[in-house]
Amino acid sequence: MRVINRAALAAAAVLAVVFASLGSYKEVSDYDIVSGIAIDYDGQSWLVCCEICVPSADNDFGSGSVYVNGKGDTIDSAFEDAQKRSANILYTDCNQLYIIGENAKGRQEVSDYFMQDNINLRAVTVYAQGMAQDVLSKNKDDENSRARSLTMAKKLSRYCSDNHLPSPRVTQYLKGSTKITVSAEQTPYLEANNA
Repeated sequence: MRVINRAALAAAAVLAVVFASLGSYKEVSDYDIVSGIAIDYDGQSWLVCCEICVPSADNDFGSGSVYVNGKGDTIDSAFEDAQKRSANILYTDCNQLYIIGENAKGRQEVSDYFMQDNINLRAVTVYAQGMAQDVLSKNKDDENSRARSLTMAKKLSRYCSDNHLPSPRVTQYLKGSTKITVSAEQTPYLEANNA
């Protein structure tokens, strides 16, 4: 009888694990993979713009971009608003680029956001000349040849390497070492007041 009770208990435990995991199971198609994030502050609200890589077989590079915007009293509430506007779950853990707008620059809320667990500390982080959203999504390539943020991240890393500057990562931003600003034309430059 003891053996039967133990077997029944073990079977119940296995079934509990199986049924619990079924409720949280998500397929890859349930997610929108975010490759770039622009963070702005308009004086009253936080604004975020997320670039989503969209797989496509219609072009040589295999991906295009869709942009989702959000607005809120905090950066997290702006992301929640963007989540409501997205067709799928926004997956930001693999994000490769953060652009911080001129009015958001130096605000403690941005540093607090970067201290969260789901932040890719290796993501390229730079300032925008003006609104970060404009730098990320303005003059979008009509052919959607590839995600703009991935191209920008590579270009900015190469700029820092060529100019013997520290890698423009979230870790450098948190240390206060971010010196690179990018214009709406995607031209990176070293800020004179931080040099």
